[in-house]
Amino acid sequence: MNVNKIITYLVILFLMFFLFFFISKCEGNILKNEGIEGIGKIFDIKQTIKGKTTRKERVFIEYFYQKKRFVSTRTKSSNVKVGECYKLLFVPRNPSNMNVDFNSKVDCQLPAGTPPAEE
Repeated sequence: MNVNKIITYLVILFLMFFLFFFISKCEGNILKNEGIEGIGKIFDIKQTIKGKTTRKERVFIEYFYQKKRFVSTRTKSSNVKVGECYKLLFVPRNPSNMNVDFNSKVDCQLPAGTPPAEE
């Protein structure tokens, strides 16, 4: 392999890494600046198998915004169970852009994912 091809591949790899980092940073800023708090309820936990030895548990979370149901999956955090509710943050103009805080367990008496009343 000649030096020009190696340099080209390294530049492409660097650009892909930079783009991934930039997109991740932008989504985090959007959640931080525009996100509203809601409540998400875990309704299922499934184990996925990758290859012969790798197993992951995926948590399925439902939440509601403007009477519409949204479902998202995340890698299981320790000690979460089906039926529990947690605080989450999502962007109103794109409710599928969300982040759940598994350290903030809340009471499930409100309907799952009910956002706070808009001002």
